[in-house]
Amino acid sequence: MARGNNKRNVFHHPDDFTAFMDRLQLCINESLETHHFCLMTNHYHLLIKADTAETLSKFMHRLQRLYHHYYRRKHAYFGHLFQGRYKSIVINNESHLLDCGRYIERNPVRAGLVKHPKDWKYSSFRHYACRRSDKPIWLTYSPAFLGLSTDEEERMRLYEKHVAEERAYEAIVDKHLHKS
Repeated sequence: MARGNNKRNVFHHPDDFTAFMDRLQLCINESLETHHFCLMTNHYHLLIKADTAETLSKFMHRLQRLYHHYYRRKHAYFGHLFQGRYKSIVINNESHLLDCGRYIERNPVRAGLVKHPKDWKYSSFRHYACRRSDKPIWLTYSPAFLGLSTDEEERMRLYEKHVAEERAYEAIVDKHLHKS
């Protein structure tokens, strides 16, 4: 996860979201798998499996540098685009993987931008739950998602239900997270 410097927007127009995803495709390699993503206006989330911490670090540095160059040209911007180093956590099991994907894809709902995750164009949710034909080549379905069912329709239905339902504790967690 990385946030705009001083919580400022880093995506203003549809072209900005597309430019970021184009650069993501340029940076992805055989040592990385992108399982989930969500691009918000002032930050982004990527759930990536990397062979090593060094591989992840080099990938993130390159991705943010390429997007920063694009952003500077497009918006005549000077200075730091992202606030500090990206944040990352280690995911140790499939249930955690499923919940992290859910957290990422519910971001636009929690932010009040949309009522349902399927309504946000800049996340992986619609590729998991809505049989999209335009799945980016850099998006690899997570093993946790694939393990939900052997039947594709049932798997998508179970995933949509898992992500879409609200949970009481989320308001508490979100309040804590937005302080940082």
